[in-house]
Amino acid sequence: MTTSIHSDTPVLFECRELTKQFTIGRSSLRILAGVNCSIPSGAITLISGRTGQGKSTLLGLLGGLDSPTSGQILFRGAPLPVSDIEKMAQWRRGRVGVVFQHSNLLPSWTALQNVEAALMDGTLSARDRKQHAFEWLERFNLADRADHLPMQLSAGQQQLTALARAMASDPEVILADEPTGDVDPQTAEEILERLTGFVRAGKGSLIVASHGTFLPENADCVLELKNGILGSPESCPNPKTKQQNTTQHNSQAGFAKKALP
Repeated sequence: MTTSIHSDTPVLFECRELTKQFTIGRSSLRILAGVNCSIPSGAITLISGRTGQGKSTLLGLLGGLDSPTSGQILFRGAPLPVSDIEKMAQWRRGRVGVVFQHSNLLPSWTALQNVEAALMDGTLSARDRKQHAFEWLERFNLADRADHLPMQLSAGQQQLTALARAMASDPEVILADEPTGDVDPQTAEEILERLTGFVRAGKGSLIVASHGTFLPENADCVLELKNGILGSPESCPNPKTKQQNTTQHNSQAGFAKKALP
């Protein structure tokens, strides 16, 4: 099935007959089975579905973290070189920020160094890179943890550091895989506020894979995966219209989103 988006909304990603399967011994495991979808730019897109339905796999393919078995991915209308790992790494740098469920911080690097890792593309000097990374830790109230290793941070602090790393390079899109799965409710709320605030402030797009912690009403577009196949087509509204509706809903519910620092 194919998703459709509002005619006034530019397309960020387009998937065409996307499949993914893994070979295990003499058998193969099919994860995605011909996914066709269009994901809008400047919007919050939720990839939903139960555990094991292919959400993380699809997210990883969009970010160039893995290659599809077959099919095509277009980014802003241009096909991605999905079979070339080096070219995909070059494409991803500065465009895509990734937040994993388990933070994926380098264990022997400090919080500051982990955030700096997103900036090692040669555009900043070592001094400016360190300063920029530290400023991002300050925004997340982690300045006093800059020299701490991940093992010296709480699960919530680790995930906030990972989020700072994802945002530090000023990406066009953030891919978040169950970003609040391992943290306490208060930290989860902060993470969701910062992720949605990234989009609502016009800084980029957000694609979240979740089986329930990220509510559909917080998204502009919902893609539901079941057994590696998209369910009924979802019409994705104009993000500006959705933003107005979401703001009104949150106001009525007494929930005020915090602006990004």
